[in-house]
Order: sequence, then C-alpha cells, then structure tokens
Amino acid sequence: MRTIILDLHGVLVDSKRVKENYEIYLTKLYAGFNISKQKAVEYHKMGLKYFLKSINKIKSKNLIDKQFLKEMKNADTRWDNLMRNPVNNEENKSKILQIESRYIEEKSGKIRNVFYPDAEDFLKYWLEKLQSQYNLVITSNSHYSHIKGVISGLNEKILNKITIYGWDATKCMKSHPKYFLRLKNIIKDNLKSNYTLIMIGNSDDEITGSSKEKMLPILINRGNKITDNTFKKALKTFNSLEGVWDFIFTLN
Repeated sequence: MRTIILDLHGVLVDSKRVKENYEIYLTKLYAGFNISKQKAVEYHKMGLKYFLKSINKIKSKNLIDKQFLKEMKNADTRWDNLMRNPVNNEENKSKILQIESRYIEEKSGKIRNVFYPDAEDFLKYWLEKLQSQYNLVITSNSHYSHIKGVISGLNEKILNKITIYGWDATKCMKSHPKYFLRLKNIIKDNLKSNYTLIMIGNSDDEITGSSKEKMLPILINRGNKITDNTFKKALKTFNSLEGVWDFIFTLN
C-alpha cells in the first residue's frame, strides 16, 4: 500500500484559525477567573510570541533526540507557567491546571472548523474511494496532541484511519537534516510501506527535505513564501489540494 504524507498547517488547516481557536478557548478559561476578554487576548498574544521565539531558538540549534525533547518540554512548561501567572493562587489550583498546553491543544480543536474546503474534499474522497490503496499520514512540527486536537472535528471514520506523527515521534524538527530519514523509517516500520513515499507540503523544509530522501514532493502554494529552489524540487505545484488526487494517480 502506498503512503501519502500530509503537512498539517497550510496544507490541511488554516493556521490563523487554529490560533483563533486557541485564543477563544484560553479566553473561556480565563473568564472563570474573572479576567476580561481584552486581557485574555493580551495574555494569549504574549504566550504565542514567547512560544514562537522558543521554537525558533530550538530550530536554530538544530537539536535532536534527548536534548531536543528536553528543550521542547522546557518550552511547554515555561508557557504553562507564563499563562498561569495571572491567576496563580492556591484557591484556584484545580482550575489553574486546565491552563496547560496539552489540555488546550486537545480541547480547542472542536471550537470551529479549521480545515480548508479542498482539504475536507481530499480526505472525504480518500475515505470513500481510496483508503484500501493509500495510507494517509499527517505530520507537523507540533506535538501529537496538537495535531490530534486540531483534526478532532473530522469525521470519526477518517480519524480512525489516519496516522499521526508529531515531533515527539521524530525527536527533531523538519528543518533538521535527519527528519525525513527518520519519518521514512518510522513509516516503513509501522505501516510496512515499501513504496516511494509521497510528501504533500507547503514549505522549503518539506519539499527539499523529502526530495533528499527520494520521496515524491508535491507543493501546495497557498500564497506563502517559497524559494525558487523549492519550486524546482517539487514534482508538481498546486494552489490547493484540488486536482492532487488526479496527479497522484499518474504516479502509479
């Protein structure tokens, strides 16, 4: 059975709407401590700015394995503490524990649909026609719990069939030279897939990295910044997932 790897953000889901769902859910949690919506939004922006800065710093160090996992855990813990500071007192201890990255990742996914319409059509067609011929893997520079939370609004039949690999499985980011080799080996071991892998991504790291591991890279360009080299490395470029299945059929 052939395996198709799909990036999460920018390919399947709108990152902006994912962030908005986080903000909505965090605002709801803060409301339980009588914190205004305006203040909650400010705290969310502060936390997001901190976390993105932490992730970029980890990427720049090119960390892998134990050191990578340690740094990611520290970043999560510091975010939790930062978000709890406005309400940190013994009286609210049980409610404060809900202000936690893994918990929010899990719960915020169902607030509003974050999938691009063409992505939903792509997944629906696979479920109805092609699940016996293709494995679908969703990957991201996020933890498994984040991916699972973001896609939790999907049809349960799709959720039960899709495989998820976050940074906790690869133990490094997509920018690391070993990421796609590790992902390839994980898929080979777990899904028993010996066919050439198909990678559908929207970034330089995804297209160039998968190309180096002899995967078949398909670029989804929804207006994001892409280098000329990435366009050259991509087997085919689309503006959405519409038409991608027809192209994949030509690869068999």
